[in-house]
Amino acid sequence: MHRIRDPLTSLFSIPTVPKQKRIALVIGFVALVSTLVVIPYASTPLWGVTPFFPIFIAWNMFGDFMTSHLLYIQYRATGYKPILILSGTFFLRG
Repeated sequence: MHRIRDPLTSLFSIPTVPKQKRIALVIGFVALVSTLVVIPYASTPLWGVTPFFPIFIAWNMFGDFMTSHLLYIQYRATGYKPILILSGTFFLRG
């Protein structure tokens, strides 16, 4: 069955606007500044959290499965095969 695909549904064909570029630059700048502020304290140990690793692994798996699902939906909308491969990669990683 051949489906007609709308070119506007692709994330790659949507043009960026100057506001989005400014927001991306601000977020990148905030991340850079916060990293530079935290670097002197990197060797200071923090309190221990016993269930940290199970929570971290569960959250990581949830993120991978959600990303895989969203990429699969994008593949279904566009038919762009590299997105399907990326979706499968996230699914198998999770």
